[in-house]
Amino acid sequence: MRPADELRRLVEAYLAFARGDGREAVEVTPLGPLLEGIQQRAERAGAKVELQIDEPIEVALRPVAFRRCLANLVDNACRHARSIWISARRTADQVEISVEDDGPGIPEPYLEQVVQPFFRLDTSRSRETGGLGLGLTIARDVALGHGGDLLLGSSAHGGLRALVRLPT
Repeated sequence: MRPADELRRLVEAYLAFARGDGREAVEVTPLGPLLEGIQQRAERAGAKVELQIDEPIEVALRPVAFRRCLANLVDNACRHARSIWISARRTADQVEISVEDDGPGIPEPYLEQVVQPFFRLDTSRSRETGGLGLGLTIARDVALGHGGDLLLGSSAHGGLRALVRLPT
């Protein structure tokens, strides 16, 4: 693929996301079924996934956009790890959804860079097979668009921990 074609494809992918995200209505959505769907998708892809939700949690969100946020996080974990742990819990003023894995993780100096558009930690892979470098960018943008945030760090399981925080 020519560099100009590749750049056009990258920009079109990001713009398609940006255009589609703003049109969806906010709905009070139960997290349990949404997370169970994400879990089943990852298991069909061959990952071992453990899901823990302490209590039924409902959140006002744009369900399609938010599902994409979580799917991007879990898809990344599927690519780099064997086991994934997804949990959701409510605190006094927010909902926290954690996606952890046992993969190689992301070195501390790169934790802020990996959420920048088109940044890829593993530059040795082809963009045809290794993604566009937009998954974490989109996940963070969706979290921010819901008034929350996406925090990346080390998992207790040795890999990456992606924590999505949403206001209640």
